[in-house]
Amino acid sequence: MLDLPLPVAQVSIDPEVWIPAAQIRWPSAEQTVVVLEGRDQAEADILRVVEGRYEFRFAQVDDRLVVIVGLGPGFAREPRAVEFLAAHESFHVAAQIYGAKIPVNYLDMDPELARTYTDGVAFEGFYDAIDVMHEGLAAGGGDAGCDALSRAYEKLPEDARTYIAYKAFWEWPAEFYSYSIAFSARPNEYEGFRANLFRENAGFRLYTSGVKAAQLLEAKLARSEWQTRVANGQSMLSLLAATYNCEIRLQEQSPLTILRLDGM
Repeated sequence: MLDLPLPVAQVSIDPEVWIPAAQIRWPSAEQTVVVLEGRDQAEADILRVVEGRYEFRFAQVDDRLVVIVGLGPGFAREPRAVEFLAAHESFHVAAQIYGAKIPVNYLDMDPELARTYTDGVAFEGFYDAIDVMHEGLAAGGGDAGCDALSRAYEKLPEDARTYIAYKAFWEWPAEFYSYSIAFSARPNEYEGFRANLFRENAGFRLYTSGVKAAQLLEAKLARSEWQTRVANGQSMLSLLAATYNCEIRLQEQSPLTILRLDGM
């Protein structure tokens, strides 16, 4: 392996939190992800990041899965924040890229969509509707209706739908995992923590809505069932819509298996 610095973290995937962890295609017997912090002056290309910019990259270096993070000055560097971020990013490379099937249309996204929609403003009604479903579930009011979520999705422009479908596929399972690792014993602290994880954090509701979507799924489906379907290439948004009879139709293309990742 390259002469890399000491890692920020080494992360394994907990099979009690993510049931399909056994199907991760680890490149070696070392079943952990190495998380490294990049530097703008790093000698190794793989570690070089742009100063002051958030960057998250994934790679297989020799026989290890690696996450390189570039942390801007607005990141809260307390130990819990580092643990949370390491779990989230490690999940992407291990449980998703090396442990799941990926629909072709979720392999990449037009960068212009990210520039347009990252602030999350266009999706406030969508996130509000998930909140309503989740609040109904928490209140014990029986079945959480999906009419408001269906209407909110219908109102989104087509390119916004493309953006939210892509982001929900990748971010919702990873956020559920990192939430479960860091906040299972103190769930009431999670949303305030997530809202302040980064100084420039306007789009944080994308992530908190993923935890609520997972909890809505777990109210109806066994964890092993919904997670297996996600690992087989179905997005959590598609599964949520099917489970709660939402009028949301995603055009998810045939899934494929990524055999090896050199950089992403």
